[in-house]
Amino acid sequence: MVNPADDPRSPNQGYLDPAPDGIDAEFAWTIPGGDGANQGFVDIEWGWTLNHEDLTAHSITLLSGLNNGYEGHGTAVLGEVAAVDNTIGCVGITPELDSVSVIGQWRTATDYDIADAILDACGRMDFGEVLLLEAHNDYNGFHLVPVEAYDDTFEMIRLGKSLP
Repeated sequence: MVNPADDPRSPNQGYLDPAPDGIDAEFAWTIPGGDGANQGFVDIEWGWTLNHEDLTAHSITLLSGLNNGYEGHGTAVLGEVAAVDNTIGCVGITPELDSVSVIGQWRTATDYDIADAILDACGRMDFGEVLLLEAHNDYNGFHLVPVEAYDDTFEMIRLGKSLP
């Protein structure tokens, strides 16, 4: 059973609380699998601090791409989802995930390609695993728009959700 009370930063994690403030992760933890057990997870982002004290127990693998920037954001979001219940810092929504992997949106030092990162994830994931796409883009002069504004990215998202 997940015990957020022994994680010193958990009082600052209001998103774990019941609605209207959070998603009621505390209730989900009482249901088999609600803590992430038997579930795989892949995160697509620019970068992460994969040796963070709340993440190292997952032995997170960079599957492809580069770990190349915005490590603070990537680490924070990955921690919100997957931080283990280890009495050190915080606890994630699904701290008992079976596997946690990441894929960099920077495919090489000069090639940034969200659609390619999604396609790569689709080829590596098993049915039912969760893909988190931590991304936004600029489009036609607008900033911070959903990445699916680009046709290639939209098509990769459609492909990913349709795979058996």
